[in-house]
Parts: sequence; C-alpha cells; structure tokens
Amino acid sequence: MSVEKRGPRVDHIIIATQNAKAAADHFQKSFGLSAYQGGRHQGWGTENYLIPGDGWYIELIAVFDEDVAAKNSWGRLIKERAASSKPWGLLTWCVELPEGAQAIAERLGTDKALCHSSSLGMIQVPDQTRLLLNMQCSPKR
Repeated sequence: MSVEKRGPRVDHIIIATQNAKAAADHFQKSFGLSAYQGGRHQGWGTENYLIPGDGWYIELIAVFDEDVAAKNSWGRLIKERAASSKPWGLLTWCVELPEGAQAIAERLGTDKALCHSSSLGMIQVPDQTRLLLNMQCSPKR
C-alpha cells in the first residue's frame, strides 16, 4: 500500500479592512458570502468576521483598539494594510503543512521550530528569514 504525499492545504485567507462588520456586509451583498463574528483579540486590538468555506475560511480582520494595536506588530500591520485598502485588501494567507513544524524546520536548514500553545510559531532559517506559521507542533491527522 502506498502512502499519498500531501502538499500544503490553504487553511484561511486574511483580508485587512478598516471595519470588519462593514466588510462582512460588503461580502454578503456583493458576493453572497455570509460571515459571522469571530471575536476580538484583546492583546492585539483586532477583531474579525469569518466566512466559512469547505475546509477553509476567509478572515476579515480590522483594528478595534488603536492604542493596543499600535503596541504590537500584528496590529500595526493590519492597520497599515487596511489604510491602503479600499475598502479592504489581501493581507496574507495561511496553509496547513501536513509534514509538521519540525520537518519543515529541518528542510529549511534549521533544527528548531518554535511552537506555542496559541498555534502560532516561527521558524528562522540560516539566512535570517523568518516564516510565521500557523501550525501544530506535530503533523495533523
């Protein structure tokens, strides 16, 4: 029996906007895509609405607390991208890497993958490039 090798799978697409609720309404009216309120990220000063797909989703994200967002790089990035978008713009996307964080780190030439309970991790490769990953510390499935 052969094992099928899977590649990366899109988990979600992140769209920065000046107003997450207004963007959700726009996506409903313009594209027929319904969003629900995801929540507020108190430590980042951001909030989101989520548009579910079949095994993936679109995240509409905006700053709701300017002071908190100004104190962290994620909040500043969202604010900057949203300010340049009319009325919204692609910020980034996240993929599931089925081989796992440690295997990815080794393939990229480093022996360490940083994993946190929040499922956010970062791998730094020898040329000082950093990859921010939404990951599990072990392969899924």
